[in-house]
Amino acid sequence: MPRQTSLRWNVAANYAGQIYAAVVNVVFLPVQVHLLGAEAYGLVGFFAVLSGWLMLLDVGLTPTVSRETAKFSAGALERPAYQELLRSLEILFFALGLMVALGVFGLSGPIARHWLHPEKLATSSVSNAVALMGLSFAFRWQATLSRSVLSGLERQVWINLVTAVFATLRSIGVLAVLKWVDSSPGAFFVYQSLVAALELVALRLSVRKFLGVKRGERSRFSFAAIRRVASFSLTIALTSTAWLFATQMDKLLLSKLLPLSEYAFFSLAVTAATGVNMLAGPIGQAVQPRLTYLFAERNDSAFALTYSNATQMLSATALTASFLLAIAARPVLWAWTGNAELARQAAPVLALYALGNGLLAVGAVTYYLQIAGGDLRLHLRGTLIFSAMLLPAVVLATLRAGMLGASVAWFVGNLIFFLGWIPLIHRRFLPGSHLRWLARDVMLPAAVGSIPILLFRQAPVLSLPRLQLALGLMLAAAISVCGAALMTRPARGFLVRLRRRPMPANSPR
Repeated sequence: MPRQTSLRWNVAANYAGQIYAAVVNVVFLPVQVHLLGAEAYGLVGFFAVLSGWLMLLDVGLTPTVSRETAKFSAGALERPAYQELLRSLEILFFALGLMVALGVFGLSGPIARHWLHPEKLATSSVSNAVALMGLSFAFRWQATLSRSVLSGLERQVWINLVTAVFATLRSIGVLAVLKWVDSSPGAFFVYQSLVAALELVALRLSVRKFLGVKRGERSRFSFAAIRRVASFSLTIALTSTAWLFATQMDKLLLSKLLPLSEYAFFSLAVTAATGVNMLAGPIGQAVQPRLTYLFAERNDSAFALTYSNATQMLSATALTASFLLAIAARPVLWAWTGNAELARQAAPVLALYALGNGLLAVGAVTYYLQIAGGDLRLHLRGTLIFSAMLLPAVVLATLRAGMLGASVAWFVGNLIFFLGWIPLIHRRFLPGSHLRWLARDVMLPAAVGSIPILLFRQAPVLSLPRLQLALGLMLAAAISVCGAALMTRPARGFLVRLRRRPMPANSPR
């Protein structure tokens, strides 16, 4: 049976991997924009949106396989049944990935001619780039299945080693191609496809290693194995579809309405706001399989404690970071890009998307709670209601006020969902806990973390040189997160254990 890894080590590994990937992306993204040009980078932003929509093909299978892997790890699922499911999903993912690559290739011409609005790039160059997006997505999407297996096995340390290697190739290696080989968008996406293919191979080999699959051992494809998880998977799929429409429609609509150069500004602001998600992701990746494991063991006290600790960590990191990006949106964009006009125009978008992402990150812990319990009915209802309200609001706001209108709708929608629906989830799964959860686990760490940011914002920061401004922002962020972390149970427990650790006998006293 696969061994269980320390939750602290998994969270730490996830943060190390995410921070490294974020750093190389943030540092070298402006260089990519410079080498590609604003219009070509608009294609990179479109690829991110396209990838989000194509994830609908997942139909909830990757979170399902992570949950089934955690159950297998806990001894609640027999090895033959698990291997049969995994093999069936690998074949299904390969077939769908091939369909995606061929479909995007066939539609690349109409997308270039009738959807995107290049002003300087040739239509043929845009069409070739879109065709290559399908190939790159097909490889990346299949890799998500292997990541889900490794996540369910709680092998986050290994996942993040692989992530760091390929983040380096993806963000830094491409600069050599753009500078010395070819700076066209086609060359960019050819390189990204090759890196994605290598990453898929590395992850597949890792899955075989950690599952202990012997050479020549191969399970058969089974519709019965897929049907066994279909109900749970389709519930996730329906929820994800509704959520995707609500959260990605603004980006898709703006890719149609805005020139590629202006859409690039919007994409940069949204990319900066995803820093909040990067801080939340490591916690969710580690906590979701652990909650499933504890639920399968029926360890109620440890289950509730893990849930509370996860919320506190999300508040101290993701919510605090969202406050930083909102309060200091313009200085952050100026320090990052050096473009004063971009910082002026995109700052409101960054501020509102960051706040919305912060609420979404903290609220996501209720999703992990429901996945662990295997009951997503309440989550599905809430998402459908939320989407029914948010989707028309986003469309109308985008048509009326462009990217700023979409940003306002995004933030307000997430605020309503956070305040209105999460109490109902707690009433169903953890009755009597909501007010304590909101005050102790959410508001206390975030309130303490916001103090250094507010003090920093009072300084005349925009007059500083970029390097000094960036260092000041990093210092303020570090102080804020550390202050917020001291309000969390995991951090205080770590400090207590560190203080009580016995000193070596030969150490000086």
